[in-house]
Amino acid sequence: MKKNYKKFIFFFFGIIFILTAHYVHALEINYNIPGLPTLTNDSGLPDYVRFVFTFLTYIAGAIAVISFAVGAVQFSMAAASPSVAKEGKDRMIGSILGLILTISAVVILRTINPAFTTPTITALPAGDGVYYTNGPKYAPAPTSDPDVANNGIPGFNTLKYLCNSGPAVLVWVFTNKNLDYSEGVKLFRMECGGSADINGVGSFKWSYEKPGVYLCTGGCDGNMCFGHMTEAITSSQDQLDSPFKGNVTGVRIVNDTSSGTYYQAVLHKEIGLENGGECSMPIVSTENISCTETWTYAFSADINPVNITAPYTSGNGVSFYNETYGWNPDKASGEINITKEQINVGYGGSAPNMYFDFSKVKSTVAFLCNEGYPPCSDAYKNTNTYSNEELLYYFVEGNCCPCPTLQDCPGSIRIKGDYFVGLYSYPKDENGDRKKDERGNPIIYCQIFAGKKDVENLSKYNYVLPGVDLANVFIVPIKQ
Repeated sequence: MKKNYKKFIFFFFGIIFILTAHYVHALEINYNIPGLPTLTNDSGLPDYVRFVFTFLTYIAGAIAVISFAVGAVQFSMAAASPSVAKEGKDRMIGSILGLILTISAVVILRTINPAFTTPTITALPAGDGVYYTNGPKYAPAPTSDPDVANNGIPGFNTLKYLCNSGPAVLVWVFTNKNLDYSEGVKLFRMECGGSADINGVGSFKWSYEKPGVYLCTGGCDGNMCFGHMTEAITSSQDQLDSPFKGNVTGVRIVNDTSSGTYYQAVLHKEIGLENGGECSMPIVSTENISCTETWTYAFSADINPVNITAPYTSGNGVSFYNETYGWNPDKASGEINITKEQINVGYGGSAPNMYFDFSKVKSTVAFLCNEGYPPCSDAYKNTNTYSNEELLYYFVEGNCCPCPTLQDCPGSIRIKGDYFVGLYSYPKDENGDRKKDERGNPIIYCQIFAGKKDVENLSKYNYVLPGVDLANVFIVPIKQ
């Protein structure tokens, strides 16, 4: 008898539960039982708690009623069996007591605090990070979403950066799927609390802003790139990737002034950093963030961390010689020694005004001037006694040293530490004016040497175009 009525109870409530569950589709269920909260895909944990609590209360009451009915049947049909009658009576009393206890528990809980039977959840504040949001609700966003329409959350059309403090976040928003930049890219820089609109976009990616060099395809928008932008680049690139190869029009530099991390960039039209060719001037900044527009058709880039905070630790300076392997004693070479104190955070020299010192040459026979003029070494040591006009006559007209300046005889370089050394020249047209490229911008030609690397023979390098004189020298202390 007991087994049969228990099976009946479970079967009865199972049928009710199934009949009241409306399947909308395979992944969406809508439970709608009269008197109970409706459960849908949008239901939260409090909705499920209320549903279960109310449903179990209904079940307890229904079981009490059914148990009472079973007891009443036992009691009424067991006149000839006192034990069965007693069992039915006890079941009826127990059912009534159970029903009273159930109702009393609900009444007491509601009286003490209605939240016990209808709980709500206060969402914990989201931790630091980037989130999808629709305003009141947040969901963690991946660092990259190649298909926002299918992978995103309907109605969550904004990315928001939540944090108390921390680095900024850079966001690339692509019109097309799969981070395809061909139809356009929008760039966002989000500080804590910042947001980016992703409504109707194809894909996006984001990353924390790091110190380094960022290359732009659309120039600068304040201190931010316009168009497409690379992520942080911290080392030299022999060949840039598409779409930046040949399309760089801006250089964005992010420094970390608090830790003394600074960067410098030189863009090259040639592929490969061993080659001389058209290039940009050194682009460097002491600000936290800067963006500089450039017109060089960049296919490669020299990128170096600059030693601004402790430049004297980079080395012992740079020396130029008018002979190959000029540091060898038997070369009797003139020397231009740029000390680490002169370099400090950077040095710029005009090659026609950088005079070789021949005072250390043992024999001055080879460097005697024409009759009536002092030897080369004496002329150098006593420049204060000569006027600029006389020096030009001595040096340029060949009346004194055959190679008075770096412009006349660049032979070799000794780099005595971690230094960026750039040799620059400026081609001219047939009228003697600065030569310009097809976009009307002046052409700059350079050859870069960086690090502890001696240049034994400058004639092996295309540091200037044929027929063009060396114009300037730039030296910057760097970190390896």
